[in-house]
Amino acid sequence: MIGDGTLSIFNAPTASEACGAALQGYAALRKTIPSLNARRSAEDRPTTDVSVGLHVGEVFYGNIGSPADSISRWWAAL
Repeated sequence: MIGDGTLSIFNAPTASEACGAALQGYAALRKTIPSLNARRSAEDRPTTDVSVGLHVGEVFYGNIGSPADSISRWWAAL
């Protein structure tokens, strides 16, 4: 279950390439956090941090809600 979070799926020809893309995305995200937090601090707003989990294999994901809004699929996961 994901609470306040995001699930990102990186599709690539190989698991190694998908892992590389995911890690590059994480590195880019980590670079933006200090400037975001500086702006938020200057506005007396709470700062944030990012935690990342990386999974390789199959995953089942979907939305919890009405059948009209539900999207569930099996994917080769990263």
